[in-house]
Amino acid sequence: VKSNLSVGRIQNNEKLFNNIQKIQAGGVIDLHLDLIAGLPYEDYASFAKTFNDVLSLKPKELQLGFLKLLHGTKMKEDAIKYNYKWQAIAPYEIIENTFLSSNDIKEIHYAEDAFEYYYNSGFMPNAMELIIDNETNPFHFFNALGHTTYKHLSLELAFKNIDDFMKDKLYYQLFHEKVIFDYLNYSIHFLTYSFLILFYHKFFYTYLHQLNHVPYPYKDYLLLFYEYLKYFGLFQFSY
Repeated sequence: VKSNLSVGRIQNNEKLFNNIQKIQAGGVIDLHLDLIAGLPYEDYASFAKTFNDVLSLKPKELQLGFLKLLHGTKMKEDAIKYNYKWQAIAPYEIIENTFLSSNDIKEIHYAEDAFEYYYNSGFMPNAMELIIDNETNPFHFFNALGHTTYKHLSLELAFKNIDDFMKDKLYYQLFHEKVIFDYLNYSIHFLTYSFLILFYHKFFYTYLHQLNHVPYPYKDYLLLFYEYLKYFGLFQFSY
């Protein structure tokens, strides 16, 4: 509350969350929510809590932004009051203030980068939902994940990176199944435009035709496709 008031906002979080849940219940609108790091009176722990609270709503996307101290704004006028330091050139993003050290900002960036890559990208929705349901502190989870080497990896290796990261979790086996399902589900749409995969599909559909068009459930179809990719050496996960 104090943080919102410091930037001239009056916000009833309970009412806001209830309204968001009502919108979600309609099943019509995809929710894209936003959080800003670096507001006055919000330290590292309270920002993590805010992140976890908002993520519990399971929006389609949750954008994490960092406060920009733009010329002519109230925050720029109050910068001395809260000991703000910011970038000297655009976008004038916060470096630190009274409540967040430069290292705190750096750690939030780690969480933001991993969250953007693995959650907001939307390529593993089932695995992400399982994480949210099982992690007591999702912010801490994404911060730790952000310290792994997931950037600039191929799609498959990015999946394998998080699968390896999860191996010590009590719910790893269920996660492993979910992440394979997500990979296959995403790949089947993403790779459909590849001539090579279309070539494999030709033989795959021929195989299904030989089975007299047995109506496989979608998950079973993906597992069959998984075996097909493994045969051609295009998939390294072990199921």
